[in-house]
Amino acid sequence: MKKRKFAGGALALALALLLTLGLFPQFPVEAAYTNVEGMKISYQLDGVTSVAKGMPFGATFYFDFSNTGEYVPSDGDKVTVSASGVALSQKTFTLSSTTGDEENGGEDKFSIYIPEQYMTNTGRSPATLKFTVTWERSDGSSYRAYGQKTITECVVEEGTSSESPEEKSGLMVENYSVNKQDLREGNTFDLAITIKNNGQTACNNVAVVLPTLEQITVNGKLNAQVIDSLAAGATATVTFPMICAASMTTGNVSIPIAVSSDEVAEKTTNAFVYVTGTAGTESESPSSEQPTEMKPVIILESYDYGGQAVLGGKEFELTMNFKNTSRNQTIENAVIKVSSVTNDAGAGAAFTPANSSSTFYIESIAPGQSVQEKITLLPKVDAEPNSYSMQVAFDYVYGKDHTSATDTVTFSIPITQEDRFTVTLGEIYGPVMLGDSVYLSANYVNQGKSTIYNLSASVEGNFTAMEGSTSYIGNVESGTGDYIDITLSPNEVGTMEGKIIFTYEDSTGVQKTQEQTFTCEVMENMYVDPGMDPGMDPGMDPGMDPSMAGEGGFPVWGIVLIAVAGAGVIALIVVVVLKKRRAKRMHLLEELEDDGDGEFVLPQPVDTTSSSPALPGEESGNQEESQP
Repeated sequence: MKKRKFAGGALALALALLLTLGLFPQFPVEAAYTNVEGMKISYQLDGVTSVAKGMPFGATFYFDFSNTGEYVPSDGDKVTVSASGVALSQKTFTLSSTTGDEENGGEDKFSIYIPEQYMTNTGRSPATLKFTVTWERSDGSSYRAYGQKTITECVVEEGTSSESPEEKSGLMVENYSVNKQDLREGNTFDLAITIKNNGQTACNNVAVVLPTLEQITVNGKLNAQVIDSLAAGATATVTFPMICAASMTTGNVSIPIAVSSDEVAEKTTNAFVYVTGTAGTESESPSSEQPTEMKPVIILESYDYGGQAVLGGKEFELTMNFKNTSRNQTIENAVIKVSSVTNDAGAGAAFTPANSSSTFYIESIAPGQSVQEKITLLPKVDAEPNSYSMQVAFDYVYGKDHTSATDTVTFSIPITQEDRFTVTLGEIYGPVMLGDSVYLSANYVNQGKSTIYNLSASVEGNFTAMEGSTSYIGNVESGTGDYIDITLSPNEVGTMEGKIIFTYEDSTGVQKTQEQTFTCEVMENMYVDPGMDPGMDPGMDPGMDPSMAGEGGFPVWGIVLIAVAGAGVIALIVVVVLKKRRAKRMHLLEELEDDGDGEFVLPQPVDTTSSSPALPGEESGNQEESQP
C-alpha cells in the first residue's frame, strides 16, 4: 500500500494503460524503505529509581543491531521518537556509536541520550517511547527499523474508581515540620512531611513531589521521593534537605507538596515556612510578645476540574477548597480573586470566566476551617494541548487591629483538544472481473486543533492488497490532510467486502482507530482466446465434434437460424437498392420525353462492343439491365 500522486482510480488506470502501450514517458520512482527486523532496545535512567507524575527525567537508550544481519546503520544516522505517557519537547536525535562503552558497547550497538529538559512523565498512561531509525547506503538503498520501550519506573495515574468515597484509598499530608525555629535567608534546613493513608485499602508507590520551588529549593537531592507501600490508616514520613535563597523578603513562603500513588490521583497541598529576610520590616517578624498576632495563612487546600484534562472551547466547573491554617487567628473580610496567568514555560493565559464572577467574598474563616467556592471557566478554543496556570490571590484582614494581609497561590490545569480526524472513501467503480484489480481511494483530514501522531492505515477483506495490507503515514498537523490509493484484487466471484482501518495517537498519547467499510461486485472473467476459430462456439471445447456443439455450447439450430436471418436481410437490401435504381432510371426517361418533340423511341440494349455514349442515368461500361 502506498500514497499515490494521481487524483483517482480512473486516471491512474488510464495512465497505467498508456505506460503499458509505451505512449507515456516513464518517471523515476522514489526508492522505498526496506523494513529491518530484529533491533533490540534497552535504557538506563539518570540516577533515579522512580519517576513521579509531572517529574522530568533523563535517560540513555541503547540500540542493538546484532541480530539484523547486514542491515546496520552508522554513527550519526537519524532517530525519530514519539511517546505516550511522556511529554517530549524534542523528537529527533542522532545515533552515537557505543564502541568505547564496556557495558553496552559493541560494533553493531548505538545509543541516544535524551536529557531531562526534554522528557516529563505525564502519568496519564504507561510511559512508552517509540523509535524509528532510518539510514541510507552509498548505493541509494534506504532502510528503516522500528522499536518501542516502556519506562517501567514512570508512575502511572490510575483512573477514577467507581467505589464510594468511604471505600477509596486516600492520601493526605497529615503534618509537616522544619528542624530550625528561626530561619533566615541563605539558611539550610530539613523539611519533614508526614503522609497518611486515610482510606480503607493500601496505597502502592506513594510519590511525594515538590513540583514548583522558587525562593526555597531542594538542596542536593531530587525533589521527589517514593514510599513503596502505605497500609490503610498508616503514616510515613519523608525528609527533604532545603535551602533558602540568598536574598528574601520576610514572610511565609509557600512550598507545594504533590502526593499520588498507583491507586490515588495526584493532590497538591501547600506547606508554609516563615523566613526572615533583609528585605523584610520589623513588623513582619514574628513577635514572641504577641504570638496571637502572627499572620494567619489561607491556602488552596485542594481543587478539582472534573477529570484528567479539560477540552478547549468547552466550559467546565472548577471547585476550590480554601483553608485557614492558623490555630488561633480568624481571617475576616477575605476577597479571593481567580485569574489565568502565563506559566514558567511561556504558555499564556488560557481561561476566562463563563457566566460567573472571578472574585469571591468570604466574611470570615475560623481557625482551621475550610470553605468551598466554585467558578465556571471557558478554555481558549485554539489553545495548544498543554498545562496552563491559574492564580488565586487572597486579600484579607486579621487580629484586633484588622491588619491587612495578601497572598497568592498558583496551580495548573491541563488542556486538550477535541479529536476531529475524519476519513472519506472515494467511490469504487464496479463490477470488476475476477483476476482484474480495482482502486480504493481514501481521503483523511485532521480538522482538530492539535497534531495527531503515528497515523497508519490497513485493509481487511476477501481480497489481496497489491502493495501490502498496512501503510505507515506518520504525523498529521492540524488543518492538513492527504489521501492514499490502494490497489485491490478480488479473491472470488460475488461481493468483495472489506474495511480500511486508520490507527493514530492523539495529543495525550491515547491510541484511537477509525474504520470505513466498502463493497464491490465481482464477475466471472469473460475473456475469449484470440486464437479460437471464429465459427466455433465459445463454450465448445476445441477438440469437440462440431455436431456435438449443442450439448455444451451454442446450439446448432441457433446458428442455422442466425444464418437464415442474415441471408434474408441481405436479400432485402438488394431488392431495395434495385428499386431505387429503377425509379431513378424512369425519372430520367420522363425528363427526356418532356424535353423532346413528343416522340420517344425506347432505347435498345447497349452494344458493349460499341464506343457510343451511354444513355443518361446509365453507367458506361459492360452493364445491361432489363426493362421494368
